[in-house]
Amino acid sequence: MMLTAAVRDLMLNYPGKYQIGVNTSCMDLWRNNPYITKLDPKEAAQLKVGYPLIHKSNQCGLHFINGFLLDINSKLNVDAKLTAFRPDLHFTEDEKEIPLKVNGLEPGEPYWLITSGGKNDFTAKWWAPNKWQAVVDAMKGKIKFVQVGAAGHQHPKLRNVIDMVGKTPAFRDVMRLAL
Repeated sequence: MMLTAAVRDLMLNYPGKYQIGVNTSCMDLWRNNPYITKLDPKEAAQLKVGYPLIHKSNQCGLHFINGFLLDINSKLNVDAKLTAFRPDLHFTEDEKEIPLKVNGLEPGEPYWLITSGGKNDFTAKWWAPNKWQAVVDAMKGKIKFVQVGAAGHQHPKLRNVIDMVGKTPAFRDVMRLAL
């Protein structure tokens, strides 16, 4: 998701200078993105980008959203600036208007998404499951919680939530739940 922000910001800072194609593990995020061009990988220059900023995260005071953009700036010798402090996802009108069905929620009923746990690569991003449970317990009767997360990652089960962990067909569907 953070790479979507970097692509947006490179294109907004340098309009018309680049054509960008992407090849990521989550291509669903790029659907409908106006900054992406379908390129022939055999003919296009390849630029592998990452987020080396992660290795300085406790020292530099920058958010993860800056990581990819700083790496792109360094590799292209440009100075693109962050234009918005959010990912850049593009949903169709149908995706926005037709909500995903969540068993346990009535159409239009308000809810909060909650992710307890995550991947094992950077567990510092996790908050203790008992603290998440305390939030759920404190809000009982006021708001419903939908617990989301990828199958195969660690997501400690919480009580009194609607469990959608591993039950959305694509990551894009999880993002649609956040609309």
